[in-house]
Amino acid sequence: MTEPGAPPIRMTMQRRAVLQVVREACDHPTAIEIFERVRARYPHIAYSTVYTALNALVEAGLVRELRIGKHPTRYDGRIEHHHHALCEGCGRVVEVEVGLCTCQLEAIRSETGFQVRQLHVEIRGLCPECRARKESEDTHAGSGHAESDLDVAPGDTGAPARG
Repeated sequence: MTEPGAPPIRMTMQRRAVLQVVREACDHPTAIEIFERVRARYPHIAYSTVYTALNALVEAGLVRELRIGKHPTRYDGRIEHHHHALCEGCGRVVEVEVGLCTCQLEAIRSETGFQVRQLHVEIRGLCPECRARKESEDTHAGSGHAESDLDVAPGDTGAPARG
């Protein structure tokens, strides 16, 4: 039996080093970025060791894995409740600290029968740099107008119409 507050997995030196790097990071690093940072401290560590440690830490709930379309998976050492904005252009991940309305949880429960234990919102779009680049490309291509910020109309839930 494990002690209260003890990690849910055996914390080897390698896992501890990887966890420390991920928790210190503010940029949601990729596996290769984590490897490079761990290797700066432990020059003889192998990429496969870091990758295996990351998988174990994710499985144990000590690190969160963030998948962003075609971009490499990123990792987050903050496991407390928070949300993310994900750039589909460059793969950048930004923490979202704004509290989001959970007023529709009862409707979700009624429709699906799920007892909601956890809610994690991923906001996907373009970061300011990618948006500016796209608007510049659109202007140079002669489109003459920029796209709206939203792909859905105000008030649209994004759910298919029932009828």
